Amino acid sequence: MEIWGWILIVGVCTLVAIWFMYPGWKLEPFVVSLRADAAAAAADKPGEWVLGATDHQVRVGNVCRVLQSFADPELAGAVVEIVDASCESGLPHTIGTNRIRIPESAWNSSAERRQGILRHERVHLLQRRDPAAWEAFYRDVWQYTTHAEPPTALRAANIRGNPDTFPHRWACWKGRYWFVPVYAEGPNIRLQDASVRIWDAVAGTWLDEPPYEWRTAFCDERGRCPHQSEHPAEISAEYVTDLDTWTTPAAMSLRRFFSQFNF
Repeated sequence: MEIWGWILIVGVCTLVAIWFMYPGWKLEPFVVSLRADAAAAAADKPGEWVLGATDHQVRVGNVCRVLQSFADPELAGAVVEIVDASCESGLPHTIGTNRIRIPESAWNSSAERRQGILRHERVHLLQRRDPAAWEAFYRDVWQYTTHAEPPTALRAANIRGNPDTFPHRWACWKGRYWFVPVYAEGPNIRLQDASVRIWDAVAGTWLDEPPYEWRTAFCDERGRCPHQSEHPAEISAEYVTDLDTWTTPAAMSLRRFFSQFNF
């Protein structure tokens, strides 16, 4: 019994020594495995930003399993996650204040596109990290207000949710014009099939194009307008991604505001 007791003591001491000498041999592999299992189990669950039956249906089969992740070299505290190509139907997006998700198909594209995606998504993280400053800019300079809930007239609309504008995803310009991404009618609808429409809350009708005043402020002299006009957060990210080429009044005011972030 004494021999076996000494063998047990020596064995325990050896394991303790290994524990401290080789931290990589600790529980990390098991923790990583558990995290991976949890991520896989949650991969097909809709995010909080999903709106309604159609918005949920277009995401069926989307898998957001993380394939690799690494620290963002340009934005402190941010992590870039490369996810399955089907995640958010292949659209890059952000989660919270520190996670950029890029589907594998987009990550494997050209270096120029990758850098453009990263710059765009970094802006969304900056927006979430200092929401008060951005909301003040939207309101006082661009004349936008953002809202967690839609006006009553839009609650039945077939609208696409967006993780990058959540939770204040409803945007109204000048207290009258609501810019919303609405799904097209028909079968086999995809996430990309939503187009931005403008609801005129005063006239109580949908507009065929943005108001002239809005186009004067946000579109350039060649008629080029922000592609993602659904929300000032998206307009800002689109401008910043290629800020040197935008000379609109809205882009110029954003340039002055954005300089404070040293980005």
